[in-house]
Amino acid sequence: LHIPAPAPVDEHSTILLGHTNTMKSGIRVDSVIDVVDIPQGVIQPPPVNLPEQLRPYVTGLLHFQEKAVTILDLEQIFTHYVQGMG
Repeated sequence: LHIPAPAPVDEHSTILLGHTNTMKSGIRVDSVIDVVDIPQGVIQPPPVNLPEQLRPYVTGLLHFQEKAVTILDLEQIFTHYVQGMG
């Protein structure tokens, strides 16, 4: 995804399990606050200043517990990973 290298893996590292129609995988994330159902109307479009290389992977943004949350397109992420582009 052309983003900075993550911090080293340690006892605070978090893996989020995700799946699409074609793949199941674990994704390392900064943190997991909660798992909730979000109404579609709460999701905002990605910000216009989002770096070009991230645009295919981000489907939206929302605010949860006073924090900005990025919504990722797992299908795109997994597809590019399988194709050797991730």
